[in-house]
Amino acid sequence: YGAILKEKREEKGLTVEQVVKDTSISYQYITGLENEKDDVFPAGAYMVGFLKNYADYLGVSSEDLIRLYHAKKIQESPTPEALLRKTKPKFLVPLIVSGVVVLLGGILAYLYFGVFKVPQKLQERALLNSTAKKTNQYMVTDQPQELRVYKGDQLLIPFEEGEGYTPLTISGTLSRLSLETPVGTQVFDLSEERVLDINGDGISELIVYLSDISNVSEKNGAQVRVSLSGSQMMDAKPSVPENVELIAKPSIGTESVANTSMNTATMKVIHEDSRSYPFTIDFSFRGPCYFRYKIDSNSKVERNFRTGESLTVTSRYKGVRLWMSNAYNVKMKVRAGMDAYDLEVGKAGQVAVEDIKWVQGRDGRFRIVIQEVD
Repeated sequence: YGAILKEKREEKGLTVEQVVKDTSISYQYITGLENEKDDVFPAGAYMVGFLKNYADYLGVSSEDLIRLYHAKKIQESPTPEALLRKTKPKFLVPLIVSGVVVLLGGILAYLYFGVFKVPQKLQERALLNSTAKKTNQYMVTDQPQELRVYKGDQLLIPFEEGEGYTPLTISGTLSRLSLETPVGTQVFDLSEERVLDINGDGISELIVYLSDISNVSEKNGAQVRVSLSGSQMMDAKPSVPENVELIAKPSIGTESVANTSMNTATMKVIHEDSRSYPFTIDFSFRGPCYFRYKIDSNSKVERNFRTGESLTVTSRYKGVRLWMSNAYNVKMKVRAGMDAYDLEVGKAGQVAVEDIKWVQGRDGRFRIVIQEVD
């Protein structure tokens, strides 16, 4: 099947790099399929899934190639040890030599198996090594689970019919979460939630939400919330304070205070959705203003803006903090999703410090709020 794939790709004038770009299947797996290297795949399900996707992409019968793959696996199955074991040839030797050989063999066997117990110790060492390298496996259900996952951990997705499951392996936890599935690598940014079709059958099986990940070390892992598709969202952590003033969203309710240090601050809800995502702020200056801003975890930027100048910034996950020497001279427009909101933040001559960020309430909803900072 590998030669067929390679021949068809070359016939179409495609490079491996172009196939990787079009199918989202990694370079390692494309070359593994063409060279029939089964050991590059973490499990047989991955091999069959990638083979089907690659064959369909090239316009080759995936059923025929899968049959060739299974036939090859049967041919490569190891011969039973009993058929390979050779009996020692019998030679006509003097009786005394035969007796010595048998005696020495018995002594060595006794020392090997009885005294030193070499096979038992090798088995114990192998067991210890496998235990030390054992990864965590989590069975995903219809109830949302909060998990701290690390590279090599697996999410187990049960089959819809019959027993068994499909393993999805965590392959990266630095800055972005990488999840290996039978249809390719899925990459998640911080605060991103996605519904996945893990095997390419057109049915969504899994919901993944990435709530925390390190930009410093992969060893810190990632915090995720997972559930089978169609399950209810887990009650979210309370984080919207009680002094909520609504802006263009009269249906949003007031919630209890979750952080007592924020009791005296007024937070205005700008935008609401079922998930968080990047938002953009357009600034226009109708008068001179010394202006400073900090986006997400980036460094502060500051400068003097003159009348008529403008600025656009985008927050990917954490939010934006603003310092303004004359708040009246700054007009803002917040754009999130398909909506846009005009904001006025202060009076003439007022020095203001404001946070514009996502928060999540007890009802599981996400809201962009503007909060005055002392």
